[in-house]
Amino acid sequence: MLEKRLVSDRKLAPLVAQFVPLKVDVSSADWRTLSSQYPVAGNTIPVVYVIRADGQKIFGARKALSGDELPRMLRAARGQAGGTLNAQQQSVVRSAVAEARDAFNQGQVAKTIKALRPLAKLGPLGQIPCYAKAVVEANSLAQKLVDRGRTELKKIQQTLAKNKEVFPALLALVTVERAYRPLNALNREIGSVLRETSRKTEFKPLLAQAKAIDKARLRATARGGLAKAVREMTALVILYRGDAAEATARVELEKLAGKDFQVPELVPGELRTWQDDTGKFRIVAKLVEHRGSKVELERETGDRVTVPITRLSTVDRALLRAAQK
Repeated sequence: MLEKRLVSDRKLAPLVAQFVPLKVDVSSADWRTLSSQYPVAGNTIPVVYVIRADGQKIFGARKALSGDELPRMLRAARGQAGGTLNAQQQSVVRSAVAEARDAFNQGQVAKTIKALRPLAKLGPLGQIPCYAKAVVEANSLAQKLVDRGRTELKKIQQTLAKNKEVFPALLALVTVERAYRPLNALNREIGSVLRETSRKTEFKPLLAQAKAIDKARLRATARGGLAKAVREMTALVILYRGDAAEATARVELEKLAGKDFQVPELVPGELRTWQDDTGKFRIVAKLVEHRGSKVELERETGDRVTVPITRLSTVDRALLRAAQK
């Protein structure tokens, strides 16, 4: 009767369509496995089960479920079954999980999160309300990332508490905040630590420097961003000269531009090439005067020209700022 009703009752059709009905012969080996894994008290038949996609039993009873019992049970079970995926979503999830799994196994946190990010459309990463196998794995990977992030955050907090190696710890904190931002639960925890840290007067300038270095470092990962990253990091080396961040900025600049790259200097009275970030505007001249938003430059011929500072390159502007300190 139950089997016939599932097939023929039109009122049940919208509910039944959200399940995969399966009939198992109680004399078969499959039944022995099923009844052992999902025991239900008693010895009568039929036995009705609802098994979620992750293998969790969300209903089990030895009764035919007549009248309104069946639709009530199906609606209740549907509420615990999580979301469903269409064919396109299944393809996206499988592809994302395969890429994320490989990146995670290689210890590449940022790449793992980047692979999982498209799944945020289905729900919060790590808490996507679906029990399809691929989604369960995606949630598991996200949770492993959260655990790893919490471990990193704890180490950073311990270092800052000792007030030693402060700048590297702040740079690590900024990097962790950016990397784990898509993971909502962890992002809130990191954000709380970041806000608490930013309230400490002695950390404020160092935190600003850490953010600037991380921003320039990130710029290099964008398509066509290497040249801009080199300019920004060069400017930071100039601006942070003598500060704790200078050494870190120099290491990052060497990674971006190579060991032979020379950081320019502004020597009073010497000719140098001034230019904009595109390289289209170039002038060989020496600095005569820096007045407000403009600089006066003198060519080798003695001709003088006034140039808006905003027209100059990131590096030239950094040299002018450093000269005013």
